[in-house]
Amino acid sequence: MKVICLFALQLTLLGNFCFAGPLIKGDIVKVEQSGFGGASGGGEFVLSKLIAPNSWEFAGKTFCLELNESFAFGEELIVGGVGNRAVFGGNNTQLGDPLSNRTKNVFASFSNGTLNSSVPGYSYNDTPSANALQEAIWKLEGERSSPLSQLAKDLMSWSSTAANSSVFALNLFAKNTPDAAIAAFNQLDSSTWAAVYGYQKQDLLYTRALVPEPTSIAIFLIGLGCAGTARLRSSRRKAKNSKTAQESLACSAA
Repeated sequence: MKVICLFALQLTLLGNFCFAGPLIKGDIVKVEQSGFGGASGGGEFVLSKLIAPNSWEFAGKTFCLELNESFAFGEELIVGGVGNRAVFGGNNTQLGDPLSNRTKNVFASFSNGTLNSSVPGYSYNDTPSANALQEAIWKLEGERSSPLSQLAKDLMSWSSTAANSSVFALNLFAKNTPDAAIAAFNQLDSSTWAAVYGYQKQDLLYTRALVPEPTSIAIFLIGLGCAGTARLRSSRRKAKNSKTAQESLACSAA
């Protein structure tokens, strides 16, 4: 029984580990391939936050907002802003490009693990689906006008225009961007952008909701289930032992 309890505890802790704290200006992050997507340089990526020297914390899955901006996988980047717009406009050359509510909503559904139940044909951990979602995001953000796959069209059709306050644009700059430029940078004040212009790397989608990966949810629930089962068995065993002891005392008294 102790082995079962220990195993359950380990699973639960593993599930909890995937809940990350919010990213803020000045945080150091890196972006790596998730193994899904990759078409046209976009797709599904893994975002990690530096929490101690050589120690990284999972911060969520993400997609690119800009078509013509790039970064190197594993490169350390600095967060310049977390807000409702991309900066420098990307492929549509619009300064201070506001995030579309439709982009926010489709990404929120992706992040909370419900997109596959909302849009038939979408699958998590699937390259065609990741590419289709990136395609839809670029189209919604005015970055691309090329023909879309049917799944990308379905994702766009499903996306809602309702206001969404959980999804943001993460403005990322090179790590060597001057601290003073990062400190002064303000998404809503274009006069503060000139100092960081040459350091711009990419704008990524980010949700502050503390939502783990879908697989982590399953691990977390399994851990809780195992722990609950172990506790129930322990309670039943104690109750049985108590009953046996009472019966033994009763017989002695007789």
